Amino acid sequence: MKLSRNTLAAVLAGSLLAGSGAALAFGGQGMGMGMGMGTGGCNNGGGPMGALYQLDDLTGEQREKLDQLRKEQRSEMRKLGDSMRETHRDLRDAADDGADQKTVQALAEKSGTQMTAMILSRTEAKRKVDAILTEKQRKELQGVGPAGFGPGPGCGGSRSGW
Repeated sequence: MKLSRNTLAAVLAGSLLAGSGAALAFGGQGMGMGMGMGTGGCNNGGGPMGALYQLDDLTGEQREKLDQLRKEQRSEMRKLGDSMRETHRDLRDAADDGADQKTVQALAEKSGTQMTAMILSRTEAKRKVDAILTEKQRKELQGVGPAGFGPGPGCGGSRSGW
């Protein structure tokens, strides 16, 4: 059965939107004001976990643990993002080549599995952060924003804290 052009466009648009949102949320630090200038990222280099560093009473040990977690999370998110981009490229190629519905469905399911892995990784990272912070710090983090974990558009978005 040949896939209709509108159905294929809707599948591709949905996949691209989901992947773009995740890439923005987990993209890490940017290039700043130009090649080698500035720190980039959210909140002047904090990235998605930047709100954590706005807490006044972090100990040195907490900062070290959070730095390590941030590095691990950034690496994992980059790998997942690369994989998702490849899948979206495959979806576009399949659409351009007039692929059948079974092929497109398999790629769409792969994209969904990748998004699930990203969400689970992010949730696990939040659990680890919660284990590092004190109860007081976790409550304080609720009022810090816009960077951090949780729903919302990522850097510069309209969310608050976790």
